[in-house]
Amino acid sequence: MKDIKEHILKESYSLISEDTRLIKLATFTTIFHSLIFTLYIIYQILFFISKLYKNPETDSLFHAIINYSKEIVKSDYFRIVWIPIAILLIIWYFLLPPIAESSLIYYLEKKDIWYSLKNWIKKFFIMFELHWLLSVFNFLIFIITISRLYIMDILFNPIIIFILVIWLLIILWTTFFLPYTKFIICLENQDLKPAIKKSIKLALDNLWITLKFVIVNYLLYIRFVINIFIIIFLPLWIIWLISIFVKNLQNSDIFKFFFWGSALLAILIVTYINGIIEAFFISYWYKVYKILETNKSG
Repeated sequence: MKDIKEHILKESYSLISEDTRLIKLATFTTIFHSLIFTLYIIYQILFFISKLYKNPETDSLFHAIINYSKEIVKSDYFRIVWIPIAILLIIWYFLLPPIAESSLIYYLEKKDIWYSLKNWIKKFFIMFELHWLLSVFNFLIFIITISRLYIMDILFNPIIIFILVIWLLIILWTTFFLPYTKFIICLENQDLKPAIKKSIKLALDNLWITLKFVIVNYLLYIRFVINIFIIIFLPLWIIWLISIFVKNLQNSDIFKFFFWGSALLAILIVTYINGIIEAFFISYWYKVYKILETNKSG
């Protein structure tokens, strides 16, 4: 089992390191979704920290970001230019994930970009339905909800705790039993319900193997999130620390331009990295699925 796990991890890493077409496809199909998701996570982090911060009058990186953001949002330029763009991005945010997943799965199967881009439409509605079904049971959304409830001081309400426990159990259940569903839909031409049933059966027939890979999946995901957090906030902290030692730098236009330019660059880098991460996890579970199917056939 250890050899299989290491083999799959090494192959997935080698694939995203060497196959530039896979990275281009992942970037092209996930860029809008990744950008909005990154901005959403940043907003949630800043909201949580700003609510916990008890002295808003003191110099703070997080309050500066929030204040600068308010200035931009209140500007006429923002309403004229960014609101229509935001609406368009939100539409793409909901449409792109099923397209991206289908395209990447078809590419991994055939190693042909045009084949993957042509065939995603065949399974779009089924994959769209699956995405919406699983989006509610996202572990990151669960953590964000807990932080919100904590801020609202209702986290430890017995009813809230009961609901959260049920929600967490469903998240763990879907993570364990449904990782193969998207591959069954695309590669075996199954509808949603039969694909879910087969994924559950495949997981039950390979309990220990699936559990191992689910645990590895969570550990890798946590590591990626920590790295992304460092990429975004560490440079901004350094810039802010420099501004503390230079008098009146914080209020200068040069500082604001440099600060927001660095923030935008960090966000774009993270957006690109998210595409690579998506390609890695799709490759990772694709190889697990293929090995289990091969063992089953053998």
